[in-house]
Amino acid sequence: MQKYEDNLAANSSGALRPLSGASIVVTDMVTGLSASLYLDNGATPLAQPLISDNDGYFGFYAADGKYLLTFTGPRFAEFVREIVLEDPLDDPYATVAQLAAPSGASLVRHGENSVGDVLDQVLQELEDLDSGLSYVLPKATAAVLGGIRLGSNLSADADGVVTAGVANGAIVSKLLSAATAVRTHTFPDKDGTVAMTSDIVGGAMFLLGSADITAAVASVNFLNVYGSGYSSYLIKLYEFAPASAAAALVFAHAVTGAEVATASFQISTTVAPAFGAVATIEIDNTVGNWKVAHVKGAIKTAAGSLTNLNSYWPVDIAGVLTGFTLTFTSRQVGAGKVRVYGIKN
Repeated sequence: MQKYEDNLAANSSGALRPLSGASIVVTDMVTGLSASLYLDNGATPLAQPLISDNDGYFGFYAADGKYLLTFTGPRFAEFVREIVLEDPLDDPYATVAQLAAPSGASLVRHGENSVGDVLDQVLQELEDLDSGLSYVLPKATAAVLGGIRLGSNLSADADGVVTAGVANGAIVSKLLSAATAVRTHTFPDKDGTVAMTSDIVGGAMFLLGSADITAAVASVNFLNVYGSGYSSYLIKLYEFAPASAAAALVFAHAVTGAEVATASFQISTTVAPAFGAVATIEIDNTVGNWKVAHVKGAIKTAAGSLTNLNSYWPVDIAGVLTGFTLTFTSRQVGAGKVRVYGIKN
């Protein structure tokens, strides 16, 4: 229970004078009924309406809550005032640990000088800035956001993230993914502009595709791995080996997502299952009238036996290359890794 008291005054001939004899009716704004008032802390009932004394003073005790005061009198027009009473002794302030708990939002109340009013002020300042800023509220207050006026340029989500809308050409978005419960984004501790991959010009190399073979397959297919914006490609093989029997390594170009039978090359001698090939295949002029594949590397045919690979395979085929296939004459790829890189124009 909390005490409320005030002194009423009116401007008369340029001076403030006590407003005595004013009638004050106190209404509970939750129930809409006449409030229960007391002369002291809940012991002696106080009848309504209240009447201001010769000094314009009136006062009362009432339970914590929100009230509407209606003032009437013969010397002034009727007016009203909303007040909120809250006695900290009735409901001690929540601790940081309590607010941080999952149920902490229920402890946050919107009243005079409360967390809600402070949030209102902060949100209003954000709206006034009108600069596309994002302000993150503690999750403990997320539940009361529905009762706070956010303004036309602000919005809030269930996580308590309040975001300014489109302003001055800036759009703010939250770094979260619906498919991922928690995602951490780490940024360098330095000033600068974040670059997109499209900002990087000639000479840069990008990983376009990869495959790790751990069980036997007939072939490794990258029929649509190439893309516009790249001038050439590197295909890296790491201990690429047949499954059970020694066989020769076969490479074939692909156009519009399909292997070209007339552009298939046996690019190595026999490769043993236990060892495999380590090589790089360079693909040039993929959009021109004729294309070139340069193979360099080595294969291991037996313990202590290595064979160099260094050959060129030019081909004249119509269409733009979109990818390739890799296999062995045995049609059984058993192990190895493949990495495909594109080099920017």
